[in-house]
Amino acid sequence: MDKLVEVHENEVRIDFEIGCKCRTTIHLKSLMHTMPVAFKVQTSSPDKFLVKPPNGFIPPQGDFSFEIILKPRNDLPEEYPRSKDRFLVKTALAPDCRKDGNSLPDKVPNDWFASRKKQVFVDGKLKVVYIGGHLLRHLVAKGDTDSVKQILKRQNCCNEADEWGKTALQIASASGNVEMSKILLDAGARVDLVNKTGQTPLLEAVYMGHVEIAKELLDKGADTEARNPRGWTAIHLAASWNRREILSLLIERGANLKAKDKEGRIALHCAATKGYVDCVKLLLEAGAEKDATSNDGRTALFRAAANGYPELVELLLDAGADNRIRAVNGETPYDAALQKGHTSVLKILEVGDELLTAARRGNLEAVIACLKKGAPVNRSDQYGWTALHCAALKGHVDVLAKLIEFGADIRVEDAEGHTALHCAVEGGRKEAVQFLLGKGAEINAKSSRGATSLYMSAAMGYPGISRFLLNQGADTASLHHKPTIPTFDTHNSKQKKVSFEEIQSVHTDIVQGISV
Repeated sequence: MDKLVEVHENEVRIDFEIGCKCRTTIHLKSLMHTMPVAFKVQTSSPDKFLVKPPNGFIPPQGDFSFEIILKPRNDLPEEYPRSKDRFLVKTALAPDCRKDGNSLPDKVPNDWFASRKKQVFVDGKLKVVYIGGHLLRHLVAKGDTDSVKQILKRQNCCNEADEWGKTALQIASASGNVEMSKILLDAGARVDLVNKTGQTPLLEAVYMGHVEIAKELLDKGADTEARNPRGWTAIHLAASWNRREILSLLIERGANLKAKDKEGRIALHCAATKGYVDCVKLLLEAGAEKDATSNDGRTALFRAAANGYPELVELLLDAGADNRIRAVNGETPYDAALQKGHTSVLKILEVGDELLTAARRGNLEAVIACLKKGAPVNRSDQYGWTALHCAALKGHVDVLAKLIEFGADIRVEDAEGHTALHCAVEGGRKEAVQFLLGKGAEINAKSSRGATSLYMSAAMGYPGISRFLLNQGADTASLHHKPTIPTFDTHNSKQKKVSFEEIQSVHTDIVQGISV
């Protein structure tokens, strides 16, 4: 049987939205050359749909369009995306009508389509399919991949967002559906669209811990440096929620370890605050700045100490974190741990560390045992003293030699800027001074108050050491440094102040002694 009209659409596609009139247009074309064609549209669900106009005439080889309207609904259709709803486009030749249509009636008579008449021409049959971003997001949330494919085949609406700015890809990323994410990405879903809470699909995946989806998104060019309202990038989120595998992936893909949030925190701060040892290890191994400070002046070590994580404090100290750095309020990590009563942390931070104690006592066997067990040779106490400082103060040259053999840094300074050479001078240990200078100690190194070893020697009244330092090329200009200086034996808690006039007097004696 022949057709009188051609229907351009093969189905009725309704872009569905809750609570809205949803409209679509169907286009007809007459296939008759000599006579007008009458049409009438019928629906299987007249309670749901309106048709405007429901019938009419199409001139010979002319075009005509009608609109199908889905009445507002407060719930989803009974079936979707494919529906049981149907439309039938009935057609008939307009009898006894001239080609120009001037003799057409005002309305199409129903009896022209009467079923009792012999059917000669084929009617157009249209199935209803529900499409649109609203249904797509719903189906993504349900995990219905087949239905999602059906919608995307008919309409690419994967980047449409809901009232919160969430796209289908963000929903899939948060739910952990890898297959769904791949379908959406292949359909052209944008990887860096931001919802109203400031989340991208990558941030959603990281937050929920979905490694495979994070890989897919990164492969499609997701930006590792996109930020949420707190200023967190993906690496901050991974560190804050202990997503070690994702953290490793982000580092591998070049995420910025120095990226700071609105409070000046880097990812290392976030991991240390929560006590996530594995994440801290990973970040340190990747080159994260161990002594970076946030806006409040706190380091990762400060946060670990303040929150009572001894294993993490140990780890950061072993990595060379500086426990002397003070927060904006003046507190050190030791102060923070003391205030909160974290005794296990205090034992790690306080004076009396096993290696420092052995070095101060000159117990070479104990020093060697500590070093062989892996004790960090450059670890300092809360005053910044290392084992090298302790051994230098007491003049234990054999211990100094062993510490340097194991990598002790001869240039390291305590909280007041004193090197091991300063300590050896303060202790009046000439052999230690000679040894340290022989190992490359900086003879004119200045403390934070500007004191050199020669200045301290003069101040402490050690003419023999002063002469030796002068013979080794110490700069005498340092002796004219006028302010008084404290010399402080940290472990004996004794402090002395020496006046400028006394030092000038000693200086005169030293110079005269050398002249002689």
